[in-house]
Amino acid sequence: MDANRMVPVLAIAIGECCLAVLGAGLAAVEGLSQAARVILGVALAGLILLLAVSFLVTSKRPAIRMAAKALAWGASVVLLVFFALAATATSFRWPATTASLLGIEDGVVCARPSELLQAFSCGETDGGYVVTNIDLDDANAGLMVREGPSLQFIGRPIPANSTGVAINAACNFATDTWCQVQCKSRSLSGVANPLSASEVRCPLYDFSQCATRP
Repeated sequence: MDANRMVPVLAIAIGECCLAVLGAGLAAVEGLSQAARVILGVALAGLILLLAVSFLVTSKRPAIRMAAKALAWGASVVLLVFFALAATATSFRWPATTASLLGIEDGVVCARPSELLQAFSCGETDGGYVVTNIDLDDANAGLMVREGPSLQFIGRPIPANSTGVAINAACNFATDTWCQVQCKSRSLSGVANPLSASEVRCPLYDFSQCATRP
């Protein structure tokens, strides 16, 4: 008896596994290396399983034949559902859970629940400010201090959420493009742009005044 005739979905699932191998190659070309590895691994494992089951469904022993048919249907359905979810995840980043499992980012970078930010202080305790609004994927990973507006950076950046940053009292965050800042522990003194993605907006002892972004 023909295995495909006994389990019609078997041929479809084997074909999907072959297409998934090609899809893994396309994912690798697009830079989705983790997704490519997962899809390729599932496709190859599924293909081997289905080919093995296809021989068992034609067994002359009824018990083996029934078990093989049940396994063939179950494995085929699971593989078809997985490949459908993987296709939508790689193409449309949906569903988000599948995309995350495949290592596909949606453009929003979030910290892991167990990830902690290292505390850092510039040393100012009187009127100090906190560095806020630093994105987790910020290229500089902190607030850059410059010699002057649009000039060269000075030293290393002040890390995100750093406390004790000194700000010139004359600086108006709402209107001034550049403000004089100082970080004693890093020997930094220069200007920073409070209206850029990296801001110093939060008075150390009054977090209610922190600027927020929509």
